[in-house]
Amino acid sequence: METNRNCAWLGLIPTAERPIVWSGGGAVAARCPVSTTGGEEAAWLDLFTMWSSAIVGISAEWWAKDVDALMVLTNEVKRIGEAE
Repeated sequence: METNRNCAWLGLIPTAERPIVWSGGGAVAARCPVSTTGGEEAAWLDLFTMWSSAIVGISAEWWAKDVDALMVLTNEVKRIGEAE
């Protein structure tokens, strides 16, 4: 199955003969996705979860990139919700 899906951990090179195996939200991939989430992205996801649950509020002490991350995630949640 991994070969048919062109999974990245096998080290296979995508070719035109291999079909699209992952799609959703307007994105497609010719092989299994590989996570590129690091520590900062994981922290933004945690912050978004707490903020969207009203556990924390936006603070004047936050960095602009933290607020930007919240807005990006908010827009993605809305976009996915509208697509369903």
